[in-house]
Amino acid sequence: QFSSYRKLKGNTKPILHADDLGLTQATNSAIIDLAKAGVLNSSSLIVNGSAVNEAVSEWMKQDKILPAMHFTLTEGKSITSKNEIKNLVDREGRLNCSFLKLLLLSFLPRKLSYRKQLECELRRELIAQINIYKKLLNTNRIELDGHQHIHLIPIVLDIIIEINKEEQIKWIRTVSEPLPTNLSLQLWNTILFNGGFIKWIILQ
Repeated sequence: QFSSYRKLKGNTKPILHADDLGLTQATNSAIIDLAKAGVLNSSSLIVNGSAVNEAVSEWMKQDKILPAMHFTLTEGKSITSKNEIKNLVDREGRLNCSFLKLLLLSFLPRKLSYRKQLECELRRELIAQINIYKKLLNTNRIELDGHQHIHLIPIVLDIIIEINKEEQIKWIRTVSEPLPTNLSLQLWNTILFNGGFIKWIILQ
């Protein structure tokens, strides 16, 4: 609705957004500097990052925009106990669900017991990350995107849609985006060989 409104009004200037706020101190510094310079419109906070508390403290000082929540399943320590989400983490409790793994799991029959168990675990971790986000920012409003776009994979997106009212999820980033143009051959080479182009097609 927001994108449609902007298009209708003729305002198609892109929103400049930075993911991974809270991931590391270096990432925080880069994002905060851009925000202070007035370059960024928004950023998204990864609540299991190694520098999340510092990120919130610094970000709130600029007092212009609240970040979105950057939901992750692919890296970092889980918020939920590893014993409660065994299918999502390694032995050390680190999240290890790749984009491809989650995509393939989305094709499992809905009645399969393994899929039902997996959905329960995904819901637990999602709600745990949401609760941390709400506590850190003292807010009940959630605007959400996902690390490496994992929030748009069907098995994950279904859960987000299911809980959106009770968790007050007001906005979800989508990628209804045109194919990039005017890129150098070197960038196209990177896009093709790191799987970015295939990922773009899948997400469309």
